Amino acid sequence: MCWKKNLAVITFVIMLLLSNILASKVLGNIPLERDENTKAPSNDAAKSTTFQKGNFNLNQKSSVKSGSLPSSFNGLWWFNNHFKQNTFSGSDTSFSGFANYADYIASDDDFVQLIVGVDYTKVWAYGNIAKAVTSIQGKILNTVSIKGKVIAVVADIPMDAVSSFTEQMSMNPFVRYVEPNMKRRALFEPNDPYWGLQWGPKKIEANWAWNKTLGSSDIIVAVVDTGIDYNHPDLAGNYVNLGYDWVNNDPYPLDDFGHGTHCAGIIAAVINNSVGIAGLAQVKIMAEKVLDYSGLGFDDWVANGIIHAVEQGADIISMSLGGYGSSKLLHEAVKYAYDNGVLLVAAAGNDNITLKSYPAAYEEVIAVAATDQNDMKAYFSNWGNWIELAAPGVDIYSTMPTYHVTLNDYPYGYSMNYDFMSGTSMACPHVAGVAALVWSIYPEAASNWVRTQLRYTAKDLGDPGFDEFYGYGRIDAKKAVEQEPPDHDLLIFDINRPQYVKLEEPTVFNVTVLNFGASDEPNIEVRLLANDTQVDSMVIDSLQKYTSTTVGLTWTPSETGIYNVTYYIVPISNETLIENNQITELLNVVLPPSETKWMLLEEDPDEGYGCNLKAIYSQTSSAIVYFKVEYYRNWMTIEDIDTGILIDADQDPTTGLPDRTYPYQDTGIGADYLIVVGFEAAEMWKWDPVYEQWDTSNPIPLAYLEAPENSSWFIVGVFSVDIETRGLIDCAVADVMSNWDWMPNHGHFTWQVIQYEHDLAVLLETPMFLLPEETSLLNVTVYNLGLHNESNVEIQLIING
Repeated sequence: MCWKKNLAVITFVIMLLLSNILASKVLGNIPLERDENTKAPSNDAAKSTTFQKGNFNLNQKSSVKSGSLPSSFNGLWWFNNHFKQNTFSGSDTSFSGFANYADYIASDDDFVQLIVGVDYTKVWAYGNIAKAVTSIQGKILNTVSIKGKVIAVVADIPMDAVSSFTEQMSMNPFVRYVEPNMKRRALFEPNDPYWGLQWGPKKIEANWAWNKTLGSSDIIVAVVDTGIDYNHPDLAGNYVNLGYDWVNNDPYPLDDFGHGTHCAGIIAAVINNSVGIAGLAQVKIMAEKVLDYSGLGFDDWVANGIIHAVEQGADIISMSLGGYGSSKLLHEAVKYAYDNGVLLVAAAGNDNITLKSYPAAYEEVIAVAATDQNDMKAYFSNWGNWIELAAPGVDIYSTMPTYHVTLNDYPYGYSMNYDFMSGTSMACPHVAGVAALVWSIYPEAASNWVRTQLRYTAKDLGDPGFDEFYGYGRIDAKKAVEQEPPDHDLLIFDINRPQYVKLEEPTVFNVTVLNFGASDEPNIEVRLLANDTQVDSMVIDSLQKYTSTTVGLTWTPSETGIYNVTYYIVPISNETLIENNQITELLNVVLPPSETKWMLLEEDPDEGYGCNLKAIYSQTSSAIVYFKVEYYRNWMTIEDIDTGILIDADQDPTTGLPDRTYPYQDTGIGADYLIVVGFEAAEMWKWDPVYEQWDTSNPIPLAYLEAPENSSWFIVGVFSVDIETRGLIDCAVADVMSNWDWMPNHGHFTWQVIQYEHDLAVLLETPMFLLPEETSLLNVTVYNLGLHNESNVEIQLIING
């Protein structure tokens, strides 16, 4: 049971949508109805502005009227307007929506290649045109001649001069026509008989990517899954016997479930062999069997599979598996692979929720969501700000074992040899396959460079820029292999810092700098600025092309407040793309809670389950409300608990989360807010009265969190302005992992969250009754709840006064 739904996950489950799929013999362009679950349940997903994709808006439309097909100079006028207005804003430039001029015209950011037809019957024609080209800072790139006579020239024209140049040429008697220099290429189509059923590779335009590369046999992709039918006629040619069966402890990772074979076919089924399907990349695949015949496995199996794949030389690890709740062992294996230059890809999960699935949610891993034939979010796909890329994952046709496995049985009913499946499990190997194609072209590149190339070339879907449904976008194989890096380009790939910056404590910001350009770069300066004031800098002596390095910058803030913190790479010589040289974020510098100001709010007896709640304290400081929760027993990591602090901000039990919603709940309050700390989240949620659920899609960030490992307490802080209250709040605490232990077991406690300049509070402890003529001891505790230290505090005892 958890705060959002009933979940009891103790094993890894494959990211396969386990439903019977009745596949048509032929898949046409049949629109799929969008499931209502593809929308956020209560409101739109929050948007991230930290990173933005480099793709363009797809909403502008052409104003060219039908029936007036342009030709000659009229045609070029249409081209000029369409090209300048739409190509670089990403609009479709054809009625079909298939062709995009930006993809098919010889051009770059500054110049466009135009073909000028020369009237070769006139002696001075060529010279006249050449002079016109050079007068606008253009140049002649090539000529085409017939029997010694120049019939056309290819001119490189500055982007801002295209309109005036074409207008000038339209009135030039030496010119016959002007047209863009279009790209042409080999049109590769595989002869695999089921290619017509593979909408996924077609959607990401893998068949265009194959004109540049089919993949290199030097690249190894490890499929960490249920194993592979390595004797399958469509897989055997690309399989290498390097893996292991961690379920049965033998060197034969044969698939007995069917899932791993399906994923392997998406990545690397042999292409153009007149058999079955076409895999995305003709690279080598290996199998690490970490899931059993039922599709289940455990952390130690998965960790062993990842580590072994690294040691066997895998370049990419594809993991169509996951589970809710982090694991130190699993993360350690993931970090081992990442630190050894391996690219890790994992499925995001199939429950249409924002809860993080691991290993996909680890920062070192590409988390992949699923899309359908219409480039919409698959109705089952998990979502959230941890999603990095999206890929086809609905009705994907791929290889199945050639022998009987579990997925052939009821209730699954999949076929042997080949069949359709759906799930983020199918989306994950699409990303792994495209990554393999990119790495085949750039074998010297580091994994972070390949990862960035996938981000930059993804097709932007949903809200412009990064979003919670598609991440940086749906992968685009064609663009990923065709788009060449600039000669010089440095960017900030990642920032690692403490979640909270404390007053007068040195804070280290680890900034990963990626040389995305095609040149080695010397003397790279990285700066850290707070409110536009430089607080630290470091110089990287040299950085090879396509590689990254990490530098540590330090800042010791002297005042609390909100700071505009900027991480900045000083542009290098000839670097033109500098928007990605800096990232700016707002950070709140907080004053940690005082150890002397904690006020006990509630205590709870030890019921003997889990860590078990013991006590809760609170204090208010610098507009932050702090809570300290203690337990009877230690936890290893914060993932071992799932504690919620329920807050009734208006002290009205008829609003907010109804009492008795959760097991054993008897609080007498209606919770308006829930602070969650543990494996489920570390954030605050607000109750949505319209949908009658926690608004998990718009979490309220914590102001502070301190939860040491191997500890029996944590401190959490929230900004007082985030809690809409008149000053007093009613609260209760529960821990799911301690068998829904409540504190107090019945009822609630009240706390004042608005702090005043001067505010003293008294707690009086007295006997149940007093006997006449006997001396009684009364214990008085005085709390200073105000913002200032106080002196000469007088305590008076008044009886019947």
